[in-house]
Amino acid sequence: MDQRFLEYYNQELKHVRDSAGEFAKAYPKIAGRLGLEAMEVSDPYVERLIESFAFLAARVQLKMDARFPEFTQHLLQIVYPQFQSQTPSVLISHITPDAAEGGLATGYVMPRHTVMNSRIGPKERTSCQFRSAHEVTLWPVKLSDAGYFASDSQLATDHWLGRLGDTKAGLKLSLKATAGLAFNEIQMDDLSVYIAGPDELPFVIYEQIFSQATGFLIRAKGDKSSVPLYRSADCIKPVGFDDDQSLLPIPDRQFRGYRLLQEYFMFPHRYLFFKLTGLQEFLSQCYSTEVEILLLFDQAKPSLKKLIDKNNFLLHCTPAINLIERNADRITLTPTTHEYEVVVDKTQTDNFEVFSVESVLGYTTANEQEVEFLPFYGKYDHPQDNAEGDFFVTRQTPRLLSSKQKKRGPRSSYIGSNTYVSLVNSQSAPLKSSVKQVGLRVLCTNRDLALQIPLGQKGTDFTLDIGAPVTEVRCIQGPSKPQPAMSMDESNWRLISLLSLNMESLIADDQKSAVALRDLCRLLSGSGNLGVERQIEAIKALDAKPTVRQLPTQGPITFGRGMAIHLNCDEDGFQGQGVFLFGAVLERFLSRYVSMNTFTELVLSSPQRNEIHQWPARVGNNHLL
Repeated sequence: MDQRFLEYYNQELKHVRDSAGEFAKAYPKIAGRLGLEAMEVSDPYVERLIESFAFLAARVQLKMDARFPEFTQHLLQIVYPQFQSQTPSVLISHITPDAAEGGLATGYVMPRHTVMNSRIGPKERTSCQFRSAHEVTLWPVKLSDAGYFASDSQLATDHWLGRLGDTKAGLKLSLKATAGLAFNEIQMDDLSVYIAGPDELPFVIYEQIFSQATGFLIRAKGDKSSVPLYRSADCIKPVGFDDDQSLLPIPDRQFRGYRLLQEYFMFPHRYLFFKLTGLQEFLSQCYSTEVEILLLFDQAKPSLKKLIDKNNFLLHCTPAINLIERNADRITLTPTTHEYEVVVDKTQTDNFEVFSVESVLGYTTANEQEVEFLPFYGKYDHPQDNAEGDFFVTRQTPRLLSSKQKKRGPRSSYIGSNTYVSLVNSQSAPLKSSVKQVGLRVLCTNRDLALQIPLGQKGTDFTLDIGAPVTEVRCIQGPSKPQPAMSMDESNWRLISLLSLNMESLIADDQKSAVALRDLCRLLSGSGNLGVERQIEAIKALDAKPTVRQLPTQGPITFGRGMAIHLNCDEDGFQGQGVFLFGAVLERFLSRYVSMNTFTELVLSSPQRNEIHQWPARVGNNHLL
């Protein structure tokens, strides 16, 4: 029961009694017939009527309160549908290929959205399901060693020849072919690597790779006399920024840059990947079973020498999110009900929570004829696409504790939400139809079940729903705690304020721009996490100036106008993580804000280190039409 209901009930009861006293003084004869007196109600039946009235009036008050978030939710369904949904649990999974299986020499592609089923925890009867965000190619290759060279003299001692140039440090990764193969038999042109480790270490490594790398060398291990093959820094690519690598679904009507910041705040480790490309030219001529790759840096971090080992770099990894598609329980329609709760599984309501309703189909009892209901706030022409006006509208409300949870306590602090669906016509009025039942296809989560799954036991943490050459799937980071939807708290109007946000309002002057960016980050974080709030408060200044640069595009040399953006952050607010990754995500976000044929050029600085990094000009991704 909502605590506000009791408060409204007492308010209404007090109001009726006070009004009854005033009425009794003004009209004593009439009040006497009703059993009303100035101080009390003498007739117990009248007292019950007054209490019943207060009960109904309190219910009306709650309904009126619910109208405000309902209005804003409907508005957000049109412009920012992604903010209607909660933030599911996220983790990083490590997949171990089965070297005994054949066919890995050409690479086995494990598709994006592969479902991973967890072990069933104690006192639970449901497996928690995650789906992968990245396409993972499994190779008969393992990372056998890793080391850091903190000076050019150490590189010379290791007999690296060739294009060292002004190299001051290096990161060596040793790869070993498995399944009895040599590298010339493996058709591997690129390799994705996850940076693991405790605390701030993986973020420091990530910063060195993407701010100070000048390229990399590759050679056969043990063959110190040969000249290694050189690849430029352009062959070291970040992972996780492309739309086909997203954790969260991207609605058609969404500005796609928001997703980058949302995923950063929900789980920053999802970006700690790098991909080495252009390997096949060397590997096709390499008859060895072991190779070494040396990443070259123009600056050294001596502290990394004693911290880095092979456990900091893992192959065959992917972020995964607790988000699955399935059918919800069918709903039987009644003439007196216009709104129905969407229940994924009536037998396990604590283990499933609706993330979004993907489709609704209606069924008649006569011949099970299907009637498709379209989202009322969808993007289509109503008269042509749905002449009869069959639509559905959804809304979410915070979930209340059940009597069992009140007695024994919830299994975690995350309670979740309930989702309701209404069938309406083109005027948003309740629909009158011959449909007797509706079936729903939904994206759903396992609520907080991810926090209960057993990890690190003998065998594997997860099993796959596809037949893949895999021996085990382990969780190496996470799972994170799910978070409620942003549109269900006081952020409603602040979310709607994003409607007026554009480049001029985001970057106006030094102080106002920093305030605007902090407000935007608070909306996109939506978690109330103290560590995240410290990072947001550490954004001190943001300014931009028009500039002209050569555009980094193919074809003839072209110059264009763009924005040189300067971001200043206090690194004390980014303790345990570092500020560079935030700058890297924001740089991608800003490039999606500006239109094509213009560019952004971000400079990140801090009071502690002055200028940290300047990203090259990036052409805008925002299409005007």
